Amino acid sequence: MSTPNKILVVNYNRRNLALLAGFLEKMGYSVCRAATLEELDKQLMNLASIKLALIDISGFDKRIWEKCEQLRNQSVPFLIIYPEQLAKLKEAGLASGATDMMVKPLVQRKLLAFIESLMSPDD
Repeated sequence: MSTPNKILVVNYNRRNLALLAGFLEKMGYSVCRAATLEELDKQLMNLASIKLALIDISGFDKRIWEKCEQLRNQSVPFLIIYPEQLAKLKEAGLASGATDMMVKPLVQRKLLAFIESLMSPDD
């Protein structure tokens, strides 16, 4: 039996983490969560089941970029979510290998379109 593809959701704010994960689960996606770098390390140990990562960088220190590098090195696409006032981070996020970047607050329609484009079955 194969492991379902999961979306890894990373958010320092546990309330926001629960909201985003809950939204994705309602949309039928399997989700794993991380609110700390330690929790993220545990999730990264099982990258085989992760098809996509959504990473809100707010609240994390520069070590979050190392985790992004790990995802890139394992060919896991990821989206960086960042607050509008930190728009200068877009360059750093793309340099770390992010597939795309989105400014908070997220637009559900845009987020779902991004997820669906990467979660569709391989041809």
